[in-house]
Amino acid sequence: MVDSSARSKFIEDELRQVKTKVSTLQDAELVSCVPQQVRIDVQRTKSKRMSICMQFPSEYPDQLIIVELKSRTLPQRFLDATLKAVDANKEQFLRARQQAVAVARFICEYLDSNPLCVCAEEISDLRKEANVDADKGEFLKIKQKQSLVHLRAQEGAYFVEAKMTMDAQYPETYASTSVETNMPAVFQRFLTAQAKEVARRCVQPPLLRRKKGEKPVPVANFEPRPSLLPVGKFILQTARRYPTELCAICRVVCFPPDPSALTEDMEGDDFVERVYCGHIFHHRCIDKYMKTPPFKGGKKCPQCADIIFHDKWRASDQIREERWAHEQAKQRELDEVEDFLS
Repeated sequence: MVDSSARSKFIEDELRQVKTKVSTLQDAELVSCVPQQVRIDVQRTKSKRMSICMQFPSEYPDQLIIVELKSRTLPQRFLDATLKAVDANKEQFLRARQQAVAVARFICEYLDSNPLCVCAEEISDLRKEANVDADKGEFLKIKQKQSLVHLRAQEGAYFVEAKMTMDAQYPETYASTSVETNMPAVFQRFLTAQAKEVARRCVQPPLLRRKKGEKPVPVANFEPRPSLLPVGKFILQTARRYPTELCAICRVVCFPPDPSALTEDMEGDDFVERVYCGHIFHHRCIDKYMKTPPFKGGKKCPQCADIIFHDKWRASDQIREERWAHEQAKQRELDEVEDFLS
């Protein structure tokens, strides 16, 4: 049993120590330092901030100091994990006797050693969304020291690996993503570019053009949002969609079962074309479709009826019709010659 007068004197001595040593804690501010409560606010970035509230129990310092963590920005999951870490190391704090600064320093170090703490909820949601199948070679790895989330999704023999890196200012800045895949090169470029675009839209406001000729201005009242989960979902959906998707015209799977059978010849019959609406085609199928009437109103995707946009088929309806008429006339001439010779 701790003598009450001795306890009070010990606490008074410790409070003086706290006032002196709190300055050694990076980005920390002493808000309250009285026998009833010691409160230290820590702010590393706009999103990495918390209040460390500590109270002295009746048997202090023979008991671990009571700690409560509060934050409007950090997930409760991370705060709970931090408290568990404090409890797991209580012996070192009990040996230190004066525990307040030691516990606060430990919490600050734990915060710094877990840079992904700001996206703990996103990682949890992404893990549920991914539902990785290790037997297929899928995984979701968290690398705290590198502030990186490494995701691999597999569909048949095709895989997509994405490394999403968060900097110190995340989620005010967006996740940087690098992609590796054994899909055709055109799909790797699409995955990389679209992952960046998905992330950018999370933190940068869309531009609004009020009047013709005026310079676009950012939309007012835009609130940045975390980008890790949206990017992760995009990677998963794309990786699991295309290896089994049918050609929108011939209704045969575009991707061969063996990735080594893929052709990178952009004019090859079996080259896989992806159009603006997201649907895919064999090159031979869409090439014939785009060069065959009707042309009026633009050629539309047979799957979703959206107008097809693609760099390979940018000619106007009039030019397409003229080319088709020319091909037909040429074919008639060849047929007439063949009939004459036969």
